[in-house]
Amino acid sequence: FMQAFDLACRPNSKIFISLPQTPNPTPGNAPAAQGVSSPALPAVQSGGKNDNSGRQPAIRSQANTTGAREKCLEGDELRKQQRYSQALQAYEEALRMEPRNFYAWNGKGTTLYNQGNYKKALEAYQRATEIDPSNAIVWVSAGLVLNRLQRYQQALVHFERALSIDPHYVPAWNGKADAQLDMNMPGEAIASYEQALIYDPKSFQSWNGLGNARSCLHDFQGAVEAYTYALRENPRSAVAWCNKAEALIRLGHNRAALDALNEATEMDRSYARAWTLKADVYEVLGNPQEAQKARRRARPWGLLN
Repeated sequence: FMQAFDLACRPNSKIFISLPQTPNPTPGNAPAAQGVSSPALPAVQSGGKNDNSGRQPAIRSQANTTGAREKCLEGDELRKQQRYSQALQAYEEALRMEPRNFYAWNGKGTTLYNQGNYKKALEAYQRATEIDPSNAIVWVSAGLVLNRLQRYQQALVHFERALSIDPHYVPAWNGKADAQLDMNMPGEAIASYEQALIYDPKSFQSWNGLGNARSCLHDFQGAVEAYTYALRENPRSAVAWCNKAEALIRLGHNRAALDALNEATEMDRSYARAWTLKADVYEVLGNPQEAQKARRRARPWGLLN
């Protein structure tokens, strides 16, 4: 039953990581946020042969900006409701009004990412980086997409670019560490996770990732410690409970592992990975009846349940 744990150290077997929060356009003004510059409006030539309305072109440009902002906010709300097709329509309408709207491209990228359309998401994020290359958030988002596409070296470049903009940006350190772990560089990943924890000692992702990296180096006691810290920050994470259980199993602490797996299945009754491991532990503990019950609760699964 250690096969599942061994798979956890292989590329592409980490838990889902949510994207950094998309900065929202501020109401009442053109989109603005810290580190995000408003897209420049096209210059309006006054007094030309087609200028029959005085200030009308400037007014129209302002109306486009306001309309695009409203469509971005609409798209953000639809995305939060997981109404992705409608969200994409809203972002596309914003881009028809203002083709260089940073928020529309960023929101479109996040929506496509949530749909699992990683190649299209990357294209949208790349357009956002062209519009505002000083925004660390979008560089990280693009890096996470590249991780999903298993283009780890390129992902590292994007995370490094984000860190050059904001050296204290924890999602960039975590993204860098995830890429390093996927590239079978657990030692380097540990250094990156620890750097993230300097800036945010309560980062669940950093502690959980640190546990994964330590496990890959067979430092199972250190892994248990890291997962314990992760669970202090998010005690309802079935994945972290299961990760802790696997490390405990490697240490021969099967009853403690069973306790952790009970927590995992309590948090997520359909978590097949936990039920399968629980069945294995019951077998080791000499309880075949409970093992059989647990196996009936499991279904074919991969590490990314």
